[in-house]
Amino acid sequence: MSKIAKLYHTSVDAIVAENHIKNPNLLNKNEKHHITIHDKHQTRHPHAFVYVVKQGDTLHELALRYHTTVKELVKWNDIQDPNRIYAGEKLRIRSK
Repeated sequence: MSKIAKLYHTSVDAIVAENHIKNPNLLNKNEKHHITIHDKHQTRHPHAFVYVVKQGDTLHELALRYHTTVKELVKWNDIQDPNRIYAGEKLRIRSK
């Protein structure tokens, strides 16, 4: 959870409080939590979350689904090759 907190410029305590997590050391795979973003993009992109890539997903399809662009997904996630994303990979999504 500390990696997620660092990624979104927040704290573990803030995530735990916001999601009423009883034990932050016992997280389940694919569990979804709300994270309030505290960075320069917050006012432009208040709806942000982590998406776990599923087999067959493409950046184009994810951009359409979450009302953003492939270019933005590449930028937010430091993706080197937009044609290669992998199942299980975690992507930051900021929907508009």
